[in-house]
Amino acid sequence: MEVNLRPLLGKALTLEELAKEVCDDPASREWLHHPEAAALERQLMAELHALRPPPAPAPAPFRGAGPPVYMRTSTDLSMLDAERLAIRKEHERHRALTPEQKLAELQAALGAPPDAWPDLFTTVKPNSRPAVNAPAPLWQGALFQEFVLGTLRDARRRDYGFSAAAVNGWTWARFDASPGESMTGIISEVLRFLGHLVAKGYLRFSGDKYVVVRDSLPPYGG
Repeated sequence: MEVNLRPLLGKALTLEELAKEVCDDPASREWLHHPEAAALERQLMAELHALRPPPAPAPAPFRGAGPPVYMRTSTDLSMLDAERLAIRKEHERHRALTPEQKLAELQAALGAPPDAWPDLFTTVKPNSRPAVNAPAPLWQGALFQEFVLGTLRDARRRDYGFSAAAVNGWTWARFDASPGESMTGIISEVLRFLGHLVAKGYLRFSGDKYVVVRDSLPPYGG
């Protein structure tokens, strides 16, 4: 997990206030991904669920002035676990596809093959030894679909934006690195493509986040 503390620079906080900002503010936290750690986590989560007792009943509301307030007695990660598990399973499903199947899925999502927009998806060439284990139009088009396409209709994604670390982790989990390459090469290629999207007017860089400005592709053939 990455915790962004830049908004706290210059603030005089007590330890209690700092703990609240770091631990209770979801806007400052972002999940990262590491394949080996994820495999270990799956094993530990399976063991945990096997030992987990039945869930306790929900606490009674504390009533005072205003609407009911539920006192938090512990951190319930069941919803988060389910969401992360679904994302992980989708990455694993996608990895198992052939390159042709991956390209067919992307073409259906974009409404045309990524080669239909060469100035967007093929202008940024990979490193001399490509680090992402997929052709450039495929991973660039998939990245665009995930982080840009249709984002302005989703209030949370529109207002919050995303970090380069989130895109790096997603690209690693979705496509993996080419044989003999590492995360460093993926970061290099991803940052160049994000910079390209900024130059094309699809994104703007604000603080340490990328914010979507334009979330649709030009008409195919238009």
